[in-house]
Amino acid sequence: MDMKNIMPGLDEKNESHMNSRQEDMIAMAPLAKANFWLVRVRGRIEQVGRALVKPETIHALRVATRRAEVALELIRPALKRKQNQHLLERLITTRKSADAVRNLDVVIGFLAGEKKATYRHNWLEQARRDRKTAVRKLVKFARKEKRFWRKESLNSPTAKRNASMLGIESHFLWGLAVMVARVSRKWAGGESIGKGWHALRVAAKKARYSLEQSRMVAQAEDTRHLIGILEEIHDRLGRLSDRKLMTRDLAARKKRCGRRLWESLLVKERAMVGKARLAVREWMASVRCRFMSAARRFVKSIGLTLLRRATPSPK
Repeated sequence: MDMKNIMPGLDEKNESHMNSRQEDMIAMAPLAKANFWLVRVRGRIEQVGRALVKPETIHALRVATRRAEVALELIRPALKRKQNQHLLERLITTRKSADAVRNLDVVIGFLAGEKKATYRHNWLEQARRDRKTAVRKLVKFARKEKRFWRKESLNSPTAKRNASMLGIESHFLWGLAVMVARVSRKWAGGESIGKGWHALRVAAKKARYSLEQSRMVAQAEDTRHLIGILEEIHDRLGRLSDRKLMTRDLAARKKRCGRRLWESLLVKERAMVGKARLAVREWMASVRCRFMSAARRFVKSIGLTLLRRATPSPK
């Protein structure tokens, strides 16, 4: 693998002092993966710009932007500050531009197959009409935005000329520990009760994505176990979030249309959210100790790894 193609500005002196393990950690995980996800974002934006706005495409675009954000955070020392900030802002803007379509996809997915002459079918038809309007706005945004990604994504991230390989590796490992510890804090700080669940879900998602950035880290037995728990946190809280989104969407439609007949439907939707919230609460209580134990082992192992990196090798 040509490291210069992955890291423009890397000189031969730095390259010659990397052992094979460092090369795998640096080239295959932080830098190449960041480039990979930035290019993937560009590809998804181009798909949307061609009006290929299927639910799967929207989901893939949002996942690519989140994974690219995590990858950039893990290689922060390798990037100029302004460049890193600019890329992060574009990624966040791109993901938010797809929010309206994604939210309507959730509603349509829950309501698909509803029988005609029912309030739920009327809700479905309205959501489908709204989706067409949201898609037109998104396609317009994507056609404008892809000009930026055509010029930038293949050349990014561009490493600083004075970026140290060992410094990037240490920051990468430290970043993994920070991501996992953040989930522990969200859970242990009482924020996981009710309104804090969204923050916990985002933290779990970022931690999982960060652990998957390096093949060598993700394949470790303890890490696989931790990734599995994080993925389940993300999935369960995500399904609950989608249920809550349904009630918000219906309440907004009822308010706009003034249809009192929809009140009973809204009450039923809120009752379903209550049941889902109770199920999630019970599951989280049962898995919390298991997660905390796995997180402590992982953070400790990363700390020991960083300590070994800082220890001078014997001459």
